[in-house]
Amino acid sequence: MPPALYCVKTGLKYESKEQMLTLRRENDNKKQKIRYWRKKYNYDLTLDDYEKFMQINKIIKYIHKYHDLLIKYNPDAEQTFNKEELEIYVKNHKHFKDALPHIDYIRTLKLINQCEPNSDLITITF
Repeated sequence: MPPALYCVKTGLKYESKEQMLTLRRENDNKKQKIRYWRKKYNYDLTLDDYEKFMQINKIIKYIHKYHDLLIKYNPDAEQTFNKEELEIYVKNHKHFKDALPHIDYIRTLKLINQCEPNSDLITITF
C-alpha cells in the first residue's frame, strides 16, 4: 500500500497534507469547469484545453451558437453571406471581432455531436 502523501499520477510524494488537498481542489475545480463548458457550449474539451479555453470563455458564450459561421469567417478575404448569416454577423459583429485573435484555436474546437463516430460498427441481422 502506498504512503498517505503519495501521488499516483506523478509518482512523487506531497510535502504536506495541505499541499495535497490544495492540488486536489485545483484539479477538481478544473474538471468541474470543463464539465460545465462541455454541457453549456457543447464543445469536446479536455484538461489540455483548459488554459486556452479559460482565455476565451467570455467570448465563446456569445459566439458558440454560430460556430459554423465563425469557422467560415475570414476577415482578410471577401465574404459572401446569405441573408440569415448576414443578420447573425451584423448582430454579433463585436463578438466576432473579439474572437479574431483566437480564431485558430476556435477552429480546432469540435462540437460534441460532430465528433468522429466510432468506426467499429456492429451489424446485427435477424
